[in-house]
Amino acid sequence: MTALAPSERLGALEPAATRLHLRFGDAVDRETVARVLDECYDRLQAHATVTSYLVILAERTAAQRLRSMS
Repeated sequence: MTALAPSERLGALEPAATRLHLRFGDAVDRETVARVLDECYDRLQAHATVTSYLVILAERTAAQRLRSMS
């Protein structure tokens, strides 16, 4: 599987961003959640050989970062 096109990426990451904002919204704003999730996705995608699970891995990585920020 190849990396997601920009429009597909937005659609795929939006539910993850919503879940993260529900978890960490008291500590960080929606823009911060989206930025952290995008950064995590970009970092994982840069080195991925298998891309099937990038969104869930990015969400988990972003949750760890957001937890440390809150």
